[in-house]
Amino acid sequence: MGWGVKQEEAFVELLEKSTCKKVLNTPISTYGTAREFKLLQQVNTSLQYIIVQYCDNDYEENQLYHQNANTLKISSK
Repeated sequence: MGWGVKQEEAFVELLEKSTCKKVLNTPISTYGTAREFKLLQQVNTSLQYIIVQYCDNDYEENQLYHQNANTLKISSK
């Protein structure tokens, strides 16, 4: 998402510039890898490569996703 840096310094911008490839930038704050995977399934495009950023706090959400037959539990308000 590039918080705290100029747009031209964001990872996605640097990646596009260094690879000369179009980059789909879909990060959403607080999304773990399970929710990112579900989001990618909704994106209507073919991807040649996928880069996934994994954080330690994704583990619990991913474990629950797996335990619930690959479905995400909706949190209450």
